[in-house]
Amino acid sequence: MTEVILCPNPARDLALVATDRAAELLRQNGFLPRIAMISESPDAEYPVPSLDNAALVVAFGGDGTVLRAARIIVDADVPLIGVNMGGKGFLAELEPHELDMLPAIADGAFTPEPRLMLDLELQRDGETLMRDFALNDCVIAGVAKVISLEIYGDERHISRVVGDGVVIATPTGSTAYSLAAGGPVVEPTARNIIVTPICAHALAAKPYVLSDDRVVTVDISSERRNPVFLSVDGREPLEVRPGDRLIARRSVKNMVFAHISERNFYGRVSEKLGHPQ
Repeated sequence: MTEVILCPNPARDLALVATDRAAELLRQNGFLPRIAMISESPDAEYPVPSLDNAALVVAFGGDGTVLRAARIIVDADVPLIGVNMGGKGFLAELEPHELDMLPAIADGAFTPEPRLMLDLELQRDGETLMRDFALNDCVIAGVAKVISLEIYGDERHISRVVGDGVVIATPTGSTAYSLAAGGPVVEPTARNIIVTPICAHALAAKPYVLSDDRVVTVDISSERRNPVFLSVDGREPLEVRPGDRLIARRSVKNMVFAHISERNFYGRVSEKLGHPQ
């Protein structure tokens, strides 16, 4: 029997009302639902069942829940779809009142939508301290104090940012922190890397939309000794030091979302931003 993995965030899907409803609908249509709890908290860990027989993974929560689910299934060839139980829910394809669509989606009534991800490497004194990947973005920022960063693309200088920091985003993440910092809205299926300064002091520090074959490097300058932190996909921040270097490049992995073909990206963005078409 084909399995569908349901990943609810219990802090969003209270009493698992939506998850239980989805499970019943899937059972009625010949699927085997399996529940794997998930949380937006970076410290919470839940066991995840095997994905070998899964046709679909469904995340119930906000964008943070979808990002957590994506990290768990990144090495599996299983599409992901989100049910918005949060606020804006840019990463979610469905709303709770649309759960009756899930059986058809699990049966293949969707378009596979590969999303670009970033491979990240943090270096200190020429040694690698951390390797990670991002579906949405990585953020280098200070805390209530100005920091100084030097940003390069393929080792060519792009910008010097003196301000709150910088967001390195994928097209999927262009509607998250990057957008709030003044970055562009980019179609999630595009193949770009977006570099968005955060509250830069110089008017010349503008967002850049780069080709996905660029290697973006961020050097933490020693000009200011204020604390600097790195956060990947909204997870627990890691303190970095002056002289550290972050390298971001297109990942060899893609995250595949299940997209309902009649959904209009432009209309959805307008609606989420409070300007329905």
